[in-house]
Amino acid sequence: MSDGTRPTSSKVCQVDTCQEPALCRGWCSSHYARWRSTGDVQADKPITRRVRPYGNMQCSATGCSGPASSRGLCKTHYSRLRRKGAAQADIPVRQPVTWRGQTCQVSACMEPAAKRGDCIAHYVRRSKHGDPLAHIPIQARRHAGKICQIPECGLPVRKKVWCSVHYERIRRTGSSGSVETKRSFIPIGAICLADDCNNPVKAQGLCKTHYSRLLRKGDAQVDQPVLRSIAILGDPCHRPGCKEPVAMPRLGLCYRHYRKDWEWRLRKDPDRWEQRRRGQRESKKAGFARYPERKKKRAESVKAWMKAHPERARLITAASQRRRRLARKVKYTAAQLQAKIEYWGSRCWICRGPWNEIDHVKPIARGGWDILANTRPACSTCNLRKAAKWPFPTRRGMTAEERWAAQEAA
Repeated sequence: MSDGTRPTSSKVCQVDTCQEPALCRGWCSSHYARWRSTGDVQADKPITRRVRPYGNMQCSATGCSGPASSRGLCKTHYSRLRRKGAAQADIPVRQPVTWRGQTCQVSACMEPAAKRGDCIAHYVRRSKHGDPLAHIPIQARRHAGKICQIPECGLPVRKKVWCSVHYERIRRTGSSGSVETKRSFIPIGAICLADDCNNPVKAQGLCKTHYSRLLRKGDAQVDQPVLRSIAILGDPCHRPGCKEPVAMPRLGLCYRHYRKDWEWRLRKDPDRWEQRRRGQRESKKAGFARYPERKKKRAESVKAWMKAHPERARLITAASQRRRRLARKVKYTAAQLQAKIEYWGSRCWICRGPWNEIDHVKPIARGGWDILANTRPACSTCNLRKAAKWPFPTRRGMTAEERWAAQEAA
């Protein structure tokens, strides 16, 4: 081909002189990275592969058999060389040791080992004083071996003379209540007490559905049936030819088909459909009308906070300016930017309306780069609403591209 590329159906990179497998957009990983950074694959520039200079060589430090990483040394000795100026080959490299299942190395101590062969108490002593002070006995826990004083409880004491459950009840209500705790008297395989319900017990002898009714409405409504789900989240949609995951288990439909059915039912009632559309338009207009006032109030509140906390405001401003100053930048021409805008149809990439600003998809304040691949056209409303959010939550938890594809398919 005259432009130096292969057909997109090829399984290798589209660049004629490259035989690497294609990764994205028909290019290999190296050419795709070039395109993202500079806007051009630079087909005339050869790709240099990084080769390990030491191959399978071992560390040159005496007595070390680790693989060489840099300057003929392993990672540990090279790190010593960088930090201390010498590899210190005479100091052996400490191997990681696990103390799981072992007891404390201090004699007469039977506590489980936690760090460097010591239990927690002796390790803290060794860290503070340089010695575990084995001749000083460790004070036993105050509540070790004690049982809650509430009759027939049997749980170990956690606070004062009660277990954690009864202590919380007394602290909140002033009474220990019944002897039963949350951990007891729910046998495995228990069935909901409601008639004709075979679901497992969640709490208070009720299944999840009936217990939710009890919390929300004050009545479990055991006489009303529980709707059974015909599918499980993650199963494919029940509509023929659709492989999208189920979003409505009780109907067995993905979100797109559920939305279409819902709109179809609304269209059967023109008055209800028009009322809904009118309400949506009015709500959107009211939101746009309130936006300047909300923006002004937000700016005033931020200004007042910065005036009340000058030191913190100065640190936040300095950190933001530093991130922008240190952000990686790759220059791009106006023609490349115009081509990017035309690629998005000269419309806002979020709402598909007319654009008037350039937006960084990953904000620079969140570590984004000032490169062509990170820029997209946006309208001022969406750009202000997006602000420095990352990742930016779109409607229904979908990306802009997925939302447009769903709209076109519908």
